[in-house]
Amino acid sequence: MSATYVPCNATVVRWFRRQRGTALSITSSGASFGMLIFPPLATALIIAFGWREAYLTLGLLAVVGIIACATFMVRDPEKIGLDLDGQHRPVPSSAATYDILLEESWTLTEAKRTSAFWLLNVIFTFTWLVVFIPMVHIVPFAIDLGIFPFLAAMTISVIGFAGFAGRLVVGPISDRYGRLSTVGVSLLLQALSFGAFAISRGPAFLYCAASLFGFSYGVTAIFPALIGDFFGRSEVGAIVGFITALAGAPAAFGPLLAGYIYDVSHSYTAAFELSAALNIAALLLLFLLKQPQRATSI
Repeated sequence: MSATYVPCNATVVRWFRRQRGTALSITSSGASFGMLIFPPLATALIIAFGWREAYLTLGLLAVVGIIACATFMVRDPEKIGLDLDGQHRPVPSSAATYDILLEESWTLTEAKRTSAFWLLNVIFTFTWLVVFIPMVHIVPFAIDLGIFPFLAAMTISVIGFAGFAGRLVVGPISDRYGRLSTVGVSLLLQALSFGAFAISRGPAFLYCAASLFGFSYGVTAIFPALIGDFFGRSEVGAIVGFITALAGAPAAFGPLLAGYIYDVSHSYTAAFELSAALNIAALLLLFLLKQPQRATSI
């Protein structure tokens, strides 16, 4: 995530303002598209060459691809004579002029002094803590339900396809109807998807739950847009990076927690119920989130 999610999304935020959500939804849709093409590619490589060579091949492909794409990235539109949203403008003649052209922004230090910053961390932590549980456990869960292994593995592809669609849809909706309301609806849908997982008993219902989860998971595409709306462009990379590190790190423990719950209870039901509850808690906290205001001196 440090090599792709943070710098790529921060760059998009610095380039767009009017259709920031749409731009992020398009650029981040590649993550879900990768879930469609790389699992069969990895499987083919493992069958043909073994898992060590497959890992090495995929790692080299990632390094070459990231470096190649990075050479074409420009951090700020002003550096090539453009304004926000790709509009043409004269290239600034000095660093001072360049700073004036930036929209009002917060530094990371300033952002840390606001309640909105820490509330965003808590909201993101609640939803990210459980977001990878389906990615790791949905196949063994499906097999436990008696679903044929091939059909169980297809659940991941269902999540990926729905996530691809969700990312493309959520961004434009957030531009039109507001970032907070879009995040709120997505958190509610994600809670419902976990509830649906908990009561799934066959492939049809499980695929519906996976589709709902994948679609609602698309909300991750507009998290950087929400941060950019709140704290501006100039240090959005540092702010997105800090929040991703602090709130995103617990995501590694969600699948471990779900595995522990399964070992104790011999069921994933409690893990899915906990996941739904955390998303509802994040939704309720969203009602407390307000645009940060700078303190005015008298």
